[in-house]
Amino acid sequence: MKALLLRVGIDKGSGGCLAPIFEDGSFEYIPIPERCATSENVTYAHLSGRNYISLADFVPTKLHNSIPHIDPEFQTFTYGDPTPNKRRQLARLVPGDLLVFYAGLEPKNGIDMPRLFIIGYFTAKHVYDFDEIPKSKHGSIFRKVRNNAHAKRTYVDEGLVIVQGNSQNSKLLSNALPLGDVENYVLHDLMPIIGYEGSVLRAIGHWVDDEEHLQKIKKWLDRGVPVLVEEDTHLFSYVLASDTGFAPNVIDGYCTLACCKPRIRSAARDGDWVMGTPPKSPGKNKLGYIMRINDCLSFDEYFNDTRFKNKKPSVNPNGDNIYYKKDGGFVQVKNKHHKEKQLNHDTQADRVLISSLFWYFGDKAPKIPCKFIPSLIKTGPGHKRIKDTEAAREFVSWVSSNYRPGIHGNPRDGYDSNSSRGEPSC
Repeated sequence: MKALLLRVGIDKGSGGCLAPIFEDGSFEYIPIPERCATSENVTYAHLSGRNYISLADFVPTKLHNSIPHIDPEFQTFTYGDPTPNKRRQLARLVPGDLLVFYAGLEPKNGIDMPRLFIIGYFTAKHVYDFDEIPKSKHGSIFRKVRNNAHAKRTYVDEGLVIVQGNSQNSKLLSNALPLGDVENYVLHDLMPIIGYEGSVLRAIGHWVDDEEHLQKIKKWLDRGVPVLVEEDTHLFSYVLASDTGFAPNVIDGYCTLACCKPRIRSAARDGDWVMGTPPKSPGKNKLGYIMRINDCLSFDEYFNDTRFKNKKPSVNPNGDNIYYKKDGGFVQVKNKHHKEKQLNHDTQADRVLISSLFWYFGDKAPKIPCKFIPSLIKTGPGHKRIKDTEAAREFVSWVSSNYRPGIHGNPRDGYDSNSSRGEPSC
């Protein structure tokens, strides 16, 4: 058995926009425009979504009266394609294989970046290769897949392959599952699951064809983000005394902890989680942010990594990329948040925590359910290290089930706050 990951849905190249993802992680699946003669008569203006009466709310005005190419369709679970690359890939599928669909989705809050998400999947039941099927049987097969956009065209596409999914094991997800980072590469967190670490920007399919990774992707589709909380995972919890956009820092779609909390930065490892909660006033028992660590860099590595060039104060005044080594000692770049006297505190641990999979709430911090408060919430200075895997997994499940990953709010204390007054509070 194997799985094929395919990009589908409207995008900047086919339609001129991305479909929306909402704050709770739900989304709209919006198909690309139809370019061929068809019997379909539904337009975007009359195509209803799961959350909106009309999907025209999310597409350019010029498309409002255009006909969408609804493929894949998630009523009877069919997907077809006649183009050479995709038809060859679809023709390799056999009953029981997975066809996993992902799409570019854009948060509608205006402060976050679009990403690629898994939106649904089919478990293949039938694979119809029309080049291999006698023309005398085309009509009967098209009646079986009558909801598919290619079955509604006024001619049979040369090279057409249509996959029909098993209705018991195929679905359009309620909440989108993370897949890509802000540079449209597979999330570092998912590389062990998918077995692929390259770009997923293009529509060309990506195979998962070994048993180990196939079983892992099935768990990802079934359980989602909580599968990333493993038996040796630790969750670090601390009071986020100052939230000015500096620490944590979410510029350019990466959540980084480069300054403050040297003891956490020293102890945390790849795969661990870090969460910060506001102090009792103004945010008692709320969640400021949570991130899964996917990399740990030295200050020099962080400073010289081009991914984080925009986190330097010379580019963004709230950047946290402020330390590098020279002649065996640390140098602090001039910045508005930490002064020279905080250098020794910050550099106790020569480690920067990197995350591509995070939830940052800032001034939109949600209330944490009461059942998590005694065991997970830190009060006072220092941090709490939670080794209870089930408690951490349940908490991550609550976050990921109710909120999309990424940025939800602005820094609680405002971008212009200066956290350098006095001694470090972190």
